[in-house]
Amino acid sequence: MKQGHAFTLLELMIVIAILMILGMITVPRVQEALVSARESAAQQEVHNLYTAQAQYLSQYGRYAVSLTELGPGAGAAGLIAEDLAAGNKSGYHYEIQATVQGYRLSATPLNYPVSGRVTFTCDQTGVLRQARPVSGAAKN
Repeated sequence: MKQGHAFTLLELMIVIAILMILGMITVPRVQEALVSARESAAQQEVHNLYTAQAQYLSQYGRYAVSLTELGPGAGAAGLIAEDLAAGNKSGYHYEIQATVQGYRLSATPLNYPVSGRVTFTCDQTGVLRQARPVSGAAKN
């Protein structure tokens, strides 16, 4: 009868060490990719909100002053999805503020720097601006 080959403790420790080294290399890169993806999604959502505001203006003759006005539901325009109308989506907090000229959209990371490192803003001109928080504090 043949006897199977068993791994020695040293061989197992070497394999575990290699796996730990690979993990230390790949985990930060995966986290960085996730943050970049959330930032790209936030940038796209700000653009979507800008488009929704333009549609709202053409339908109602004024800009919406809240996300709920743009969202689904009774008395709302139905121009954006429910999760975005609630204000939080994919690690970002979205907000509309009325201004004298029109409005200001903002997307702020909920958990800086884990969910994002950049705050995005846009107004009725359609210019997308981005800023990195100085202190690292983000609005919840």
